Amino acid sequence: MKFSLIKKILFTILIFVFFLKLSDVMLKKFIGLGVPLIYQHSKIFGYDLMPNQKVKRRGNTISINDEGMRNLNNWKKDYDKKILFIGDSVTFGGSLINDEETFVLKICDKIKDIKTICGNYAVNGYGVEAISNKIKYKSINDEDLLILIFIGNDFERGLNHLGIQPYFSKKIENFFPALTEISLIVLDRLRNKIRFNLSNTSESNEIYRNYQIDQIDILKDTIIKNKKNYLIFYSPEFSELEDSKKYDYIKIKLINEFDNFVDLTDDLKKFKEQIYFDNLHLNKYGHEIYADLIYKKIFKFLNF
Repeated sequence: MKFSLIKKILFTILIFVFFLKLSDVMLKKFIGLGVPLIYQHSKIFGYDLMPNQKVKRRGNTISINDEGMRNLNNWKKDYDKKILFIGDSVTFGGSLINDEETFVLKICDKIKDIKTICGNYAVNGYGVEAISNKIKYKSINDEDLLILIFIGNDFERGLNHLGIQPYFSKKIENFFPALTEISLIVLDRLRNKIRFNLSNTSESNEIYRNYQIDQIDILKDTIIKNKKNYLIFYSPEFSELEDSKKYDYIKIKLINEFDNFVDLTDDLKKFKEQIYFDNLHLNKYGHEIYADLIYKKIFKFLNF
């Protein structure tokens, strides 16, 4: 009797493990969970992407090249022109679209007459401080044109560190990698909800605005010292196309400080119902529109 009970318990456990593994396989195959992008800790940027990796998420491919850029091609090869893009998740594109569907690579597809590489050096969660540091301390210095893409929230983030972000700096190597990843994502959100109240800040709004303005001054100084041709684009939230004035003080400062600054807000208003995945990030059509708008400015700027 006892032996029969033990067999039933073991059989039940086996069935349970089988269905857990089946769920894990399905999550990995169809969503890409269990094989996350790998990030590196950085004392300068907070974090950046590990070079030379390729993952598939939500059916879309994300390729990171030899310099930690999202691109199918290596930066170090010979090209007639090298265009370096730096920004946050809007530019990076995330797992919403394939590599070749990002506006960065679409722009290079439009340049037919010369051999050009467009390096997508954007990283999820970067703010203006991390972007300034990325320009100043990047390991490469052979770009012909530097293109920066900012959103208003970039000037509110401060410098984020890997330890407070839901990113991985090592591979998941166990029997349930997909379930491990999704469990850690849920636990991380729960941990943040219990431990932190990010609406409580130590500085007043006035002091914080001064910090934001100072960061733009630092950015300007960094770009001047970089000694490269540059263009800066402002990517609005959907709410800004609905006439939100939330970040007008940031845009006014950027307009006053940078000759090569382009606010995309007015150009995007006629597309506002078609280009967003959420309030901030672009869908596939949004990347097409951005590619067209930015390419026209690049073409004019470098006389391709």
